[in-house]
Amino acid sequence: MTPTPAGDQFGFHYFSTTLDDIAVPDEPGIYVARVPLGIDRKSMLLRTVARELKFPDYFGCNFDALEDCLRDFSWLPDCRQVVIIHTGLPLRWNRATLVAYLQILRDAVAFWKADPQLRLDVYFPEPVRGEIVRYLADEWGD
Repeated sequence: MTPTPAGDQFGFHYFSTTLDDIAVPDEPGIYVARVPLGIDRKSMLLRTVARELKFPDYFGCNFDALEDCLRDFSWLPDCRQVVIIHTGLPLRWNRATLVAYLQILRDAVAFWKADPQLRLDVYFPEPVRGEIVRYLADEWGD
């Protein structure tokens, strides 16, 4: 696995200008999900992540199910690394839903840090770093 751009206290990584900043090898066992710019509905976000990561048919298309799936990649053959790349900040106009999504990602990244067999990396564009940190810091009461 290759080094990644600088992260934050929540375990997220940020890319400066292009997706080329993210060095993800094209190898078996490495799965990449791309979350495109402009996702403004929770259902659209959940469907996108589910499709990109080939979630199992039993995925319930809700945040509880997303959290469960991001903590169990057993349906992905020989999974060693999962990378979720956001080309923008989804759900930007619905703060409560966006914060819930960011919390799920943060907790999933923390969950996999304890497992030396699998790594979860979550990327956002550098320009949204401050917004993400602010939202999650507010949630922590900082």
